[in-house]
This record gives sequence, structure tokens and C-alpha cells, in this order.
Amino acid sequence: MKKQVLLSGIASAALLTISSAHAQDATEEAVSVVGEVITVTSERREADLQDVAVAVSAYTSERRETLGILTTQDIARLTPGMSYSEFPNRVFLRGVGRFLNTPGSDPGVATYADGVYTSEASVIGLSSLFVERVEVLRGPQGTLYGRNSIGGAVNVVSRRPSDEQEFEFRQTLGNYGTSITEAALSVPLSDAARMRVAGSSNRHDGYIRNDAGADQAQADVRFYEVQLEADLSDDLDVWVRYYGSVADSTPTTGIQIDPYETATYFGSSSLLPSPTFGYAGANPAATDAFTVSHDYDGQYRLDDQHAVTAAVTYEFDGIRMRYTGGWQTYDFFQDSDFDRSSRVSYPAFGIGPVVEAGRIETITEDKEFSSHELNLSSTGDGPMQWITGLYYYEENTEQSYDIASPNQAQLGTLLNSFTLAPTGVANPALNYVDLGAELESTSWAAFGQIDYDLTPQWRLTAGLRYTSDEKHGRETLQYMLWAPFVAGSLGYGPSAPAVEGAFASCCALDATPSLTGQGPNVRDVSGEWDGFSGRIGLQWRPDDDTLVYGGVSQGYKSGGFNLYAFTPAVAEEQLIAWEVGLKQTIGDTLQVNASAFLYDYQDLQIPVQVLSGPVVRDNFINADEARSAGLELEVIWAPSPNLEFYGTYSYLNSEFTDFCCTVDLANAAAGAQDLDGATMPQSPEHKFNLTALYRFGFDAGDLNIVGSYSYVGDQYFSPFNTERYLSPGSGQVDWRAVWESASGHYDLVGYIRNATDEVAYNGLEIGSADSGFARRVTLNPPRTYGIELRVRY
Repeated sequence: MKKQVLLSGIASAALLTISSAHAQDATEEAVSVVGEVITVTSERREADLQDVAVAVSAYTSERRETLGILTTQDIARLTPGMSYSEFPNRVFLRGVGRFLNTPGSDPGVATYADGVYTSEASVIGLSSLFVERVEVLRGPQGTLYGRNSIGGAVNVVSRRPSDEQEFEFRQTLGNYGTSITEAALSVPLSDAARMRVAGSSNRHDGYIRNDAGADQAQADVRFYEVQLEADLSDDLDVWVRYYGSVADSTPTTGIQIDPYETATYFGSSSLLPSPTFGYAGANPAATDAFTVSHDYDGQYRLDDQHAVTAAVTYEFDGIRMRYTGGWQTYDFFQDSDFDRSSRVSYPAFGIGPVVEAGRIETITEDKEFSSHELNLSSTGDGPMQWITGLYYYEENTEQSYDIASPNQAQLGTLLNSFTLAPTGVANPALNYVDLGAELESTSWAAFGQIDYDLTPQWRLTAGLRYTSDEKHGRETLQYMLWAPFVAGSLGYGPSAPAVEGAFASCCALDATPSLTGQGPNVRDVSGEWDGFSGRIGLQWRPDDDTLVYGGVSQGYKSGGFNLYAFTPAVAEEQLIAWEVGLKQTIGDTLQVNASAFLYDYQDLQIPVQVLSGPVVRDNFINADEARSAGLELEVIWAPSPNLEFYGTYSYLNSEFTDFCCTVDLANAAAGAQDLDGATMPQSPEHKFNLTALYRFGFDAGDLNIVGSYSYVGDQYFSPFNTERYLSPGSGQVDWRAVWESASGHYDLVGYIRNATDEVAYNGLEIGSADSGFARRVTLNPPRTYGIELRVRY
């Protein structure tokens, strides 16, 4: 089936281009994309992509618009070795990323927006109206990018104000009620100053059908920005950007694709009776992942997101001094139907108190952070180029995680689990899980790198960075237990079935594992970590079309803790990477970039689950060692001025080599498992993309026909390599037609994305014991289609 999809998606494009070759001659102005200069700043100075001795993929705004590279997921599909989980917002490169998103843990791939570090990967997929270029740097980038770039870095570069007045308007209409409106205006304020104002509104109806409420995955997102840029003198430039966004959507996550668990009344890790015990209703998502039955719609809101970024550049005596800094804040709120059903209630065993089946999961986060860097770099033409600098980062985060049974009134009155006396602790939200976290984090670093031309063909690169991290956190934890007709309070307090039976209608037990059994546990935790990262490499350029490079680099990622779990801090991660690569241009028709790498990965920070009394708690540990090895290939072939092929492929062998011993609660009978040899999460072995473009030339303009097929192989979302955690390999076929007017003033686009309507997961987790450890997934969108008009002057 997969071969048939590939043939229909790509071979059909080739047949179309061949059969149409007689319809219209190519325009004389057509220029091959091979040899096209793509300027990147991956080495903190502007250079041609083909001259940079780093495995980097670059996506310009023009290429994204033509080929239909619209989202973070699109960039991940096309980039060798990259994977992205939309929720909970995780980027992996070559098997290195983050396995936990709670405060106190950090990404393994650094994201920079105009040089300012951010832990939010969603900025990668910002519209090309706002973004000039996205650069994905694979491998440790600790020397120049530092903070948590142990797996790589993603550079997002904004479109800047222009010297001439420019206006652009875009309108997209599509199925699921899609309406995307975007506009940008750039105006010169004087000969030395200019301004850019831009904004967008992105709305669509839900594409996950809900037979008991509002459709899920509905979106309403608005984004806006203002930029000012000024040349204060021949040597001094200043640029400032403000941007913000708001979102009011319904959740896209946690689609339970297994049948409801109806045989378990009270699971080994439960706090309340199962919402689906004895339920006769069927879970529609078990047969159609795009249909659910949720009686609580839920919300996904982003409020008060505001960000300011500034860059000041001053040149003197062959030296460029540059300050880059930024500040950002936002409030995030999400709640969703935790029971994943439309069941209302049922009497316990048909005779007891009413068990309310509705359960709501809520996550909130208030975050504020700032990033500052001051660097000095050489600007001369001599054999040695250098850069050195200082960096500082500060973050303050407050996060909460709650699960409530909003109609289970018994949760409002809590008994001490030891004395059975009322605790007096208020629980107005009727939560049975109530977790909170506060984090203050700071990081500073000093770095430097030298590039020295040994000969006109050979260049040596050496760099070093020292980083120091400090984190202070507070965590709160409280569990509430209501278990009618379950004796013994599951290990807490006296064996008191009378309390849980006859008195169940009045109250619940405070089941917080603490000395008093009253109120939340509170713990303050702190940690300090430091480490060196660096790079030494050699590159050989025998001619203008060939670059061969190799080297070794070391990456560092700060230690941390899982604020929610009352677990010890984890140590910092360390990674040694060996890499060789080739960048080759052959005439005007072929460009080949290839790389091979071997990683020795130490002290991976891995969340595991443990059973603590009646509840499952997350633990956070260091897995001793892992290894990754792989090959990556990027090819552009232009056999004629009007025909282009883009291809990428990656092979990744990423596995734990020393990781023992931990228990999979979904397979507790297996006991503590030795995971040596297990594939690391979000590390598909095979991944490839093939895109074909044919350009028809007419007097009135050009018509580009684009066909694309992407495939991502099987990948696990847990260190346990079982079917329960497996996301099967999937492919995606996209079609696109782009009309570009000869005047350049307007374009008209028609598109079909995921043309074969394939079901694919970009996230997977499992539920609790009373759900039967059911799989819950985040889906890629189904088939979408529409048209887009672009107007520019």
C-alpha cells in the first residue's frame, strides 16, 4: 500500500510534467535552484549554506511558499533526523530531545527566534509572511548556541522592514471552514529608518468530530507584530521587534484510540472509581480516530503573550560588536475531557452512592523569560576569523495540573486518612489531583570560536563554551481518594470499609502521602550544574563546488527536576558527537549534501512511573548511556530549468546501551526491565521525502505544479518498545498548484494536503490503570484543501 501511495503521489507528478512538456516552452528567465545562494547565520555570521561545515537545512520564505512548507510539522517531515510532537511541544534531532515538559526540565534542542532563546517550538512554524528563513542545525551546537542545544538548534529569522514601501495581503479559504487572513506593510520612515507592521488571523472548525459536543481541534489564533529598524550611523544599527498572539481553540490531544475499559471498577493506581466501569457505550475513536464522544468540550487558550526583541550592532576597527536580547511573557490554559466519554454517572455496583463519570483535566502556565547575549566577532579578510561572547538567561514559571470530578460533591469534604477526622482543607474545585509548581531558573555562559585557514583549501575550527545553570523550585502535591465499597483505603489509614461505604456520601479521604495526611505536601528544591561544551573540526575545499568536513563536538544540557513528583534532581546530560559530511554541487543540475554521525550520549534525563500507595507518580532519573548513529542525505536535482526534484533521507539507529531497571506499569507483570538495546523515543529508523516541481511558462506568468510524498517510519513514544507505545509508520501525499503573475503582484494557490487522508500520530501516551492503560494520541490533520490569494505591491 505504501509503495502504491508513493507511485501515485510522485510518479504521477513526473508523468504530468513529461506529458505537458509540449504544451508550453519554458520561460527564458527560469533559473535553476541548484547553485542558488541561501544565506544562513548558523555560524553567527552570514555565509552561503554550501560553505558552512555544519549539517544544516534551510527553508527560505520563497521556498516554503512554493513547496507548501507551512507548519512546524512540515519542517520536521522534510528535515532529516527531525521529529516533532505538537503536544506536548517536543522537538527531537537524531534521537536527542526532551522526554518531560514539566518545570525544572529543559529541551534538548534549542529554539532561537532572532537570536533569542525560547523553549516554545511553535515559533518554528510561524507563517512565511513573518519569517524570512528557518535554519535547522543538527548535532550539538553548544559552542555558539549554548543553552540546551545538546541535540541541535533551530534558528528562526524574521522578515525585516524594507527600504521601499511594500504591502502584502494573503487570504486562504479551505474545508473545515478554514479562513486565514494575513497582511504586512513595510514603509521607510526616512533614509535611515524603516518600519514593518504585520498581523494574521487563522481560524478553522474542528476536524475531530464529536458526537456529544463541540468538534475538537477547532482553532482561532491571531498574531501581530511591529518592527523598527534604523541605521543611526555608518557603524551603528538598531532593530526592535514587538509581537504578540492570542489563541482560543479546542484541544487536539488525548484521543483515546482503544475501547473503554469496562471491567475495572477501581484500578491499582486509582483515586476514584472508573468512569467507564460497566459502561455499555462504545468509544467511536477505537474504530475512527477522528470521531470522539466527549461531553466536555474543553479549551485551549493563550492569553497575554507579549514579546520584545532587540539587536544593536556596532562596527569598529575590524570588529563587530552585537547585542541581542529579548523578553517574553504569556498565560496558557487548557482543559479537556479526561474520561474521554459522554457517560454522566452510575450507582456504585448498582446499589451504592452515585459515581459521577465526568472528569476534567486542567493545565495552566504563566511564564516570563528573558535572554541576553553580547558578542564580538572579526570582520576582516585575514586567515583567522573569531567570535567570543557572554550570555545570560532568566526564567520564572508557575504551572498547575489538576484533575477534577466537578459533580462529585463528596470531594468537597476531606477526612484525614489516618484519624478520619475532618481536615478542614477546602477543595472547592472538587479536584482529586492537585499539583503545582513554581520555578526560577538562571543560566550564564562564556564562549569563543576560532576559524583558521591553514591553507586556501584547509580550515581548522575550534570552539569552547562554559555554562552555569541554577534552578530554584517549589512544588505542591495533593491527592484525594473516594472509594465506595473498596476496603482498606488502598494502603492509607485504617482498614475502614464503613467509612468508605456508609459514610461515602459525606466525604473523601485526603490521600496525600505525607506525615499528617492533611493538606498538600510542599517542597522547596534547588540545584546548580555547570559544564563545558566545545567543538573541533577540519574542513577541506578542493574547489568552489566541494566541501568536505569532519569533527568532534561535545554537548551539555542542564540538570533539573520534575516539579510535581517530589523526586530527586537529575544530573546534567553530556554528549560526544563524531561527524563527517560532504556538500557537493555538480554543475547547474545537482546538489548533494550528506552527513554521517556517531553519538555517545551520557546521563539521559528520563521520566519513569512508580506506584506510590494508590497513585501513580512520575519519577525522574538519569539513564546511564545511549548511542545514536546515522546517515542523512539532502538532494536537489534540476534536470531542466523547469523541472526540480527535492529529496531527503535519514537513517537513524538510536538505542539505550546502559539503562536498568525500571517498570512499565502497563506491563507490571514483567517486573523491572533491562532496557539495554531498546530504541530511544521519537527516533524513527527511516524517514524520507520526495518533492517534484514543474514550472509552465506563459506570457502572463508561471504555473508551478508540486507533488510531494513524505514517509516517517515506526517510532516509539516510550523507552519500552512494545506495541502499546508504537506509532506506526505513515506517509503523506500533498499536491499544490501555484500561479505567479508576470508582474509579481499576485499569486493564486490551490492545495490538497494529506491527499490520501492517512491517519498519523505525532504524539502518544497511555492512560491510567482504570482506563486499561489506553493509548491516547495526538493526530496530524486529515485531508485538507483550499485556495490562497496573495497580493503584493
